[in-house]
Order: sequence, then structure tokens, then C-alpha cells
Amino acid sequence: MSLIKCPECGTEISDKADVCPKCAYPIQGTAKPLRKKVVIALLIELSGLFIVFLGGLIVAFLGMASISIWFGIFVMFCGLILIVIGGIKLLKTKFK
Repeated sequence: MSLIKCPECGTEISDKADVCPKCAYPIQGTAKPLRKKVVIALLIELSGLFIVFLGGLIVAFLGMASISIWFGIFVMFCGLILIVIGGIKLLKTKFK
């Protein structure tokens, strides 16, 4: 194990480090996988929000029939599940 200087702040850090402990600058190219995980989690959450909105539209505009109300509520519930899944993915992402 050797010490290298962080390109951002100049702190001496291990060459095995993923990020600088002082400024969190990515050292070994870990920013792209982390960014990809965050983008995927946010896309899941945005999809969930859209589905909740779509379910609300179904209830609002087609809610005269009983089946339409229950279908709209089901669609909104599915959207909420996606929002929770996206939130869990974000919470599991380790920001170093």
C-alpha cells in the first residue's frame, strides 16, 4: 500500500481508497457506479410519482363507476410501492 495525493485537496491517502476521506473526491472511478445507482433509484421514484398521478386521474375522471375508483386506488397503491422501493434503494446507496 502506498500513499498518493488527492487531486482535489492534496491530502495524502491510500492508493486503495475509493474516495478522499477529507473532501470525498472519487479516486478510483467510483463516481460512475454510484451515480448510476442514484439515477436508477430516482427514476424508480419518479415512475412511482407518475403512476400515483395517473391513478388520481383515473379516480377523478372515471370515478363514476365503482370499478374505476377501485382501479384508480390500485394504481395509486402500485405507484406508492414504487416510491418506497426507490427510497429503499437510495437509503442502501453508500455515499463515502
